[in-house]
Amino acid sequence: MSPIVRGNPLPMWIYDRRTMRFLEVSEGAVRQYGFTREEFLEMTIRELRPTVVLLDGQDIAIRGRRRGRLWTHVRKNGSPVLVQIRSNALVYNGRVARLVVASDVSDSLNPPAELRLHDRATGMAHPWLLEQRAREVFASAQQTKRRVAIVRLELDQVEQVRERFGAIGLDVCLKQVETWLRRRVRGMDTVARTGEKEFTLILAELADDFDLYRVATALLQVFAQPASVEGVAVPLSASLGIAVYPEDEREFDRLCRAASVAMLRAKESEGYRIAMFSTQGRERTELDLYMREAMRQRSFVLHYQPVYSPEGEIRALEALLRLPREEDECGFVAPDRFVPIAEETGLIEPLGMWVIEEASRQMKAWRDEFGVTARIAVNVSPLQLRGKDFAANALEVMRRFGGEPSRIEFEITERAVLEFDEVSQPMQELAEAGITFAVDDFGTGYSSLQHLHRLPISVLKIDRSFVQRVDAPRGSEAIIEAMVSMAHSLGMRVVAEGVETEEQRASSLRLGCDSIQGFLHSRPVAAAEVPELMGWKCRE
Repeated sequence: MSPIVRGNPLPMWIYDRRTMRFLEVSEGAVRQYGFTREEFLEMTIRELRPTVVLLDGQDIAIRGRRRGRLWTHVRKNGSPVLVQIRSNALVYNGRVARLVVASDVSDSLNPPAELRLHDRATGMAHPWLLEQRAREVFASAQQTKRRVAIVRLELDQVEQVRERFGAIGLDVCLKQVETWLRRRVRGMDTVARTGEKEFTLILAELADDFDLYRVATALLQVFAQPASVEGVAVPLSASLGIAVYPEDEREFDRLCRAASVAMLRAKESEGYRIAMFSTQGRERTELDLYMREAMRQRSFVLHYQPVYSPEGEIRALEALLRLPREEDECGFVAPDRFVPIAEETGLIEPLGMWVIEEASRQMKAWRDEFGVTARIAVNVSPLQLRGKDFAANALEVMRRFGGEPSRIEFEITERAVLEFDEVSQPMQELAEAGITFAVDDFGTGYSSLQHLHRLPISVLKIDRSFVQRVDAPRGSEAIIEAMVSMAHSLGMRVVAEGVETEEQRASSLRLGCDSIQGFLHSRPVAAAEVPELMGWKCRE
């Protein structure tokens, strides 16, 4: 099929029905549209049909722009071409695809002016077209309960490029940027140049903040490469403002204004230039940026909270991640604020590996200075466990920085236990290397007893919400007793978390808990305070 299509004088192509990307194009299509074959294979069919919104992979015409099987397409130079479409479904190299023949019928049917999709002089999209697309996408989002983002992206070096290369050089530069952006977005998204140095994008079908951050970050990453004007590399950067439907506004023009406000805010910042319009979104974005800068500056720190035996001896130290920031209470951002954002944006994987690295480094430092190898527990996200080669990478980090797997415990959540099929293999690999596992905050989720039994779990840590109600009328005593009995029957030890009073300690031990952790004995402390807390003496 490929040779038949590629050398064919008719304008035709094969495209993937799932991704909407071209898989093969004919010489006739190259001549008709002006794109090279290589450019076609980097594009989606959406880039030829800007009057059409793609919803769930289906073709929907705007306001009757489809006349039987006639469509208005756009050539590389921005001019419209009216084509008659004939197509058939097929399987191409294992993909569900479609073969399309697009015959130019412009001479027989002169399209009305309103079908001209772009200004021929500037190449800019008509505002009517963008608004129509937005309305269709909003309607779909209402049905699917998804979100839509309106993005305003503005280039920062336009004046410098114009001064150096003139208006023609600037236009060349902007067309390269538009091509980059189109290649970065998904088939369902829309890219349009709406100003001399401004682009407007409609990002459809966003499930959550992670989706939004991922696409927005990808857009800025296109500027990692310089543009090329007259053979000269031209570095570029951009500021990006985002407004979200339906949280921020529900009308397209209002969302555009909100995105412009956010974009101006982004221009005032430095470095990673993305800004959200909404207060909540802006706070999340700012915290995300702050965390990324903290990673670059290595300003995260670990504090350590001891776990005590019934006799009052320290059995282990739990490493707790802290993010210093002066304006926050106690000088640190609360973990329940920054950890969920790190998980949504994917930052949790490199951040979690840094925690393993730092805990290993600290273990070695204490061993070298005091001759003692402390037992350290580290929290591990389900996203980390599911990550590619997590077990091998974690063990390599421990080896490189002096951590002893037999003295390290990974604390996981009940959510990780529920993802048994994905986490069992890396957990087994780590357990074979000597690492033990604990289920943190036990009792707050829905973990399966079957999975608990089949995973290499040694410790259950009862959530503080149960411990703090243990002595209350109609409290949690029976629940804790049942948890302890179940854990012991599976050969697991039990830690009572969040113990703050002598009564809670006494009740937890009476009900069979093997260890105690909480403010009653010690708050988390900086690494420098641990030796005194442990009673260690320097080597002679």
